[in-house]
Amino acid sequence: MKTKQNLTTDFLPNEIPSDEDRQFAKELIFEVQHNLDVLDFEIANTESVLEALLKCHTEEATRKERLQALIAPHKLLPPEVPVRIFEEYLDGNPAPVLPTGSKSIPWVLGQVCSRWRDICLTQPHLWDSVSLCSRKNFPTLVLKEAFRRSDPRSIELDLIPADFAKYVLFGPTVRGSNLYLVFPSPALVSNSSESFPRLKD
Repeated sequence: MKTKQNLTTDFLPNEIPSDEDRQFAKELIFEVQHNLDVLDFEIANTESVLEALLKCHTEEATRKERLQALIAPHKLLPPEVPVRIFEEYLDGNPAPVLPTGSKSIPWVLGQVCSRWRDICLTQPHLWDSVSLCSRKNFPTLVLKEAFRRSDPRSIELDLIPADFAKYVLFGPTVRGSNLYLVFPSPALVSNSSESFPRLKD
């Protein structure tokens, strides 16, 4: 006769159990099922605790990032220092205007943090040179925003031929002092009757 402890280990696969062994097996099944129920309950509790711990961890990590951002060294710099850095970063290059907005310099500088954005918006000279490279959609709103940010300074525009007529539509809203155009044929220029009194010779 087997005991409950060795009933599952000592039985051979093809061995026929006695009536007493069968009774032991039935009792053992109930006991094992009870153990499984307890384990399932503990696992469910553990998963719930783990989920709560992970949520707390995420919240604390977010708090840490915000606190670190609050005391970041660049926040203590006087405005003149970031402005100088922005100027060196631009290095005299015009601000490209893209059809779907712009993630290029100096637009991207204003997306780093609210302080950098405030600094960019108060420095018109960062926006007084614009390169319009779109050959499809004319980014009217983005270009007008560049005009607004460069105010009251004159603005230099670098436009492709396809945008020339649309540039004219801006009329007096454009404070252009220099306009750079590249035409595939001189005839396109000779046939134009437009005049731009604001442009330098």
